[in-house]
Amino acid sequence: MFMGVLRKGVRVEGHVGLSIGGFLREEIGMDAEYIESRIQTIFLNGRPVDDVEAAVIGDGDALALSASMPGLAGATLRKGGHFAGLRSTISYREEGSAKRSGKGVVTIKLFNLIAKELAPLFFERGFIMDGEDFSGVLHSHHETLSAGLRSVEIDGQAEDMEKLEITDWDPKEVFLRVRMNESSVGHRRGNV
Repeated sequence: MFMGVLRKGVRVEGHVGLSIGGFLREEIGMDAEYIESRIQTIFLNGRPVDDVEAAVIGDGDALALSASMPGLAGATLRKGGHFAGLRSTISYREEGSAKRSGKGVVTIKLFNLIAKELAPLFFERGFIMDGEDFSGVLHSHHETLSAGLRSVEIDGQAEDMEKLEITDWDPKEVFLRVRMNESSVGHRRGNV
């Protein structure tokens, strides 16, 4: 239901001024081995990244994560790949002044298998999304949501599905957190 939203990008609040690797481990809760072996393509503000420990993430930055992509483009964009030299003019480099350390908001975009694998982690942690996107998911997946939701809270108050559906979410930002029971999370929880 939310794969399109995860590809478009969700915003997460956290401590910035860390390396990408540090941010993913400490703020998102990913395992270092998962970052190293599974996330093969990383873009920071539209530029491919080779070293997740050297690139620093700042407030307002956009981070895109993907498993390996097929073909020459995938081989060229893969972090630290043999063909990384072919993209040296577009690769990410730290430039100028250091990024401010402190609280910030980062847009994260998840693609292909990474989106499916990391979705439970992001739902449990919570993220900010546009109200228009949230409204679209509510209306296009009404039956699935009605069947799967056990409880709903809006601004800390218990509500019903009807209140969720009749609220005009379009002009708002929505902080979405989904608490999943163990059977819905499954074995993937230990992987990230």
